[in-house]
Amino acid sequence: MQRAPMRTGRYISFIAVLVPTVLLVGAGAGFVWAAAILPPKPSGSVLEQTQDSQAPEFVGPTQDDPIGPNPSAASPVLGAGWDALAYSVTNHVTPPDVHLAAGSSQVVEAVNLEFGVFTKAGSLVVTHPLATFFGTGLDYITDPQVQYDARSGRWFLSVSDGTQGQVLLAVSRTSDATGTWSFSRVPSTPTYDCLDQPILGVGSLNVILSVNVYSECTSAGTYLGAQYWVLNKTQLASGSANPSMLASFREPSEFSLHPVRMQGDNPIQYLVSTRWNIGATSNVIELFTVTGSPPGTVAVTERDNVMRAVSLPPPSTQQGSGLPLDPDDFRVSDATWSGGVVWVGFNQRCAHPFLPATACVRLLELDPRTGKLVQDFDVASTTRHYLYPALALDGRGNLAVVFGFSSGSDYPGIMVTGRLLGDAPEVLQPPTVAKAGTGAETTWCPQSVCRYGDYFGASVDPSDPTQIWLAGEVGRGSLGWGTRIFAARVKAMLTLSFGVQSGGLPPNGPTLHYVADGHAVTAAIGGTPTTLLPDPGTAWNIDSMFTATGGQTRYLALANETANLNGTADHSVSEVLMYAVQYGLSIDVGTGGSVAYGSNSTNGTVAGGTASTIYVFPGSVVRLTARPSSGVWVFSGWAGDIGGVSSSSSITVDGPRAVRATFSLSWTFVASVVAGIDVTAVIAVLVLRRRRQKPVVPPPTPPPPPPDVPPKGPDS
Repeated sequence: MQRAPMRTGRYISFIAVLVPTVLLVGAGAGFVWAAAILPPKPSGSVLEQTQDSQAPEFVGPTQDDPIGPNPSAASPVLGAGWDALAYSVTNHVTPPDVHLAAGSSQVVEAVNLEFGVFTKAGSLVVTHPLATFFGTGLDYITDPQVQYDARSGRWFLSVSDGTQGQVLLAVSRTSDATGTWSFSRVPSTPTYDCLDQPILGVGSLNVILSVNVYSECTSAGTYLGAQYWVLNKTQLASGSANPSMLASFREPSEFSLHPVRMQGDNPIQYLVSTRWNIGATSNVIELFTVTGSPPGTVAVTERDNVMRAVSLPPPSTQQGSGLPLDPDDFRVSDATWSGGVVWVGFNQRCAHPFLPATACVRLLELDPRTGKLVQDFDVASTTRHYLYPALALDGRGNLAVVFGFSSGSDYPGIMVTGRLLGDAPEVLQPPTVAKAGTGAETTWCPQSVCRYGDYFGASVDPSDPTQIWLAGEVGRGSLGWGTRIFAARVKAMLTLSFGVQSGGLPPNGPTLHYVADGHAVTAAIGGTPTTLLPDPGTAWNIDSMFTATGGQTRYLALANETANLNGTADHSVSEVLMYAVQYGLSIDVGTGGSVAYGSNSTNGTVAGGTASTIYVFPGSVVRLTARPSSGVWVFSGWAGDIGGVSSSSSITVDGPRAVRATFSLSWTFVASVVAGIDVTAVIAVLVLRRRRQKPVVPPPTPPPPPPDVPPKGPDS
């Protein structure tokens, strides 16, 4: 079956109903409609890269307005990827309206009119035609959306049944998308209106379904208003076919109230919408806050913010066909909440001085706590059209954005970009080509404009919060549309090079020390920009001093570079680091003395029998003084880059230099030593001779011992 033309020209009938309503509503909200339209901000132009998750199939032309050199590596970094569901004889509805969700171990893609369950390695587990899955028979169904809710471990899948005037909702009974599901219809009884493009939002407490209501599902249908339903998620996750729900009134003055995809726990949910002005423009972004859960009280409040004016994007040229792609309008394509902020993306028109306007992507950041607009900027190219953004935030709050692109020299393909939480406001990483088309998309071209889709898909990985899964549509010529699923990680882009304050660049440069994929890594920084990709949140640092190959020249970072030599990878950096050169003076000192050196920047002494290299700035004059270590030695002269025998000398260091100081024995000292040795010898001879002339005197004879005394006898 072919899809009836639902959106081409649809805004015409919508405006016919909206204009008188706006005049009435504006009377009570003059601060909105009378708000000054901010002048368009010049759209940022960025350099595109090619990055395919399997092979570099395509190298896109560089833009004619790059802001810097082509980075040698790009973020987001693409991981696993595969060609997924595609146009076929059994599924030939156009456009596919690609949507995606990631679970703990599976990735589910939904398109018109089937959905497929894949492993995270890309193996297809099962596919289901949506008509068979929902049991709708020949009913007109369209616009599938899918989300995985990590809080309940359930998959949620929705589709519009235009024949019955209901939205069909399926909820898995477990975290396995190939298992059993329970089914509901919203509202519970048929309306027989056309509930166009139902948008699905799953939160902590509720599931919100929002539609644009038409009298019939053709381009002749009359717009009846925007409507949404708030359903009790706990009851749905438990398998209830009739959950408690709150239905809003149909609001003819509103269009495409988009439930925000909630990443993480938050009892509050949000909807966003671009309010349409007379003449198909907008300068107001609406933020709706939903609190409570049925059957209890549900409260909805609205805050409006003035944004830069947007208008309808032009048709998007494509290679291989004179029929352009339909960029649709500026209704919200995707919106997500995480970490306290809401990001919103949609199509719009970007003007370029002296060049044709292009379709481009508008990105907004809102603070739902204050209702204030934080960031408001474009993702645009002067040579390419950008279409249908989808976005997700990783666990650190880093943003990944996927969108389609085309031009007169590009088949419809997929691009990806991102930004880190700490990046400067309204700054994105250069978009890269994730998948190039291989042919024009001309499967269905009503009113000479070819349909390319209503939205792409993005989902954070609940089992790996550093990884985001993305999906989009590519052109394949006669094969019809194709889709691509791929994983991506947003990383800090450190684009670094170095220069020398004076003199040429050495063959080597300083070293960057950082963490990549959980491992400590070092990388050399060169004279041309090199991009390195550290893990978000990790520390990095660059050498403040390095020595050139050969060791005779070194380089010191300038004092004002200190703050640029280290950081945390919570934002991208682009720096040319400046170093000052110092030349080495090699001082080699022979045995027998030392050399004292001195200049304006350094002084010291090199001991005898050693060599040392000192470093000084170019043009420095180094004073050298040779000092014998004792009277035994005398300085005998210089060799190398200075000469002479004066013990004091100097050298101007205007390049690597080397000197040698030599010392020798003092002959005067030697002579005095020899003379001293001769006198000592004469004295020794005379003393010896005199000793030999003296007579020999015998030692004295000891006296004889006294005579023995006889013992005394008795008296007689």
